[in-house]
Amino acid sequence: MNFQSHSCFSDTGRFPETAAYDNCALCIIRPHAVKAGNAGNIITSIMSSGMEITGLKMIHLSRSESHELFEVYKGVLPYYSEIITEMIAAPCIFLEVRSASVVEDLRRLSGPHDVELAQHIMPDSLRAKYGISNSKNGVHVTDLASDGELEVRYVFEILNRVC
Repeated sequence: MNFQSHSCFSDTGRFPETAAYDNCALCIIRPHAVKAGNAGNIITSIMSSGMEITGLKMIHLSRSESHELFEVYKGVLPYYSEIITEMIAAPCIFLEVRSASVVEDLRRLSGPHDVELAQHIMPDSLRAKYGISNSKNGVHVTDLASDGELEVRYVFEILNRVC
């Protein structure tokens, strides 16, 4: 079956974008967590914690898109190339998340970047539950409040593909 010949939800002419682009953060459910069937549990955890999901999109990133999105970590994280490989392995689910203090709330729910550390000090965090390595740590979330809108706009406007 040729997927390109069928309607899809990224056709914003038929399905308008719901992202608000203010007081928001980006959460990416990484490919391994999507393939393992954990996306629903992650989304439920976010919503149960009092945060609101106002935009959702599934995208299979290209290598160049992945590099663009994670460029700030190049030269900073020793496993940067592993992150890129993970992010292009299969589709990711991108969420615009909102709350009064969304970046802090989302980072607290996600736990430390390091999966082993998360499992020891925050065993109920998303990364402790759904991460399997530092490059496959379950979720990516916005690090700084000032980056929330930029990251969300990148995904929901710049990567706005029409099928």
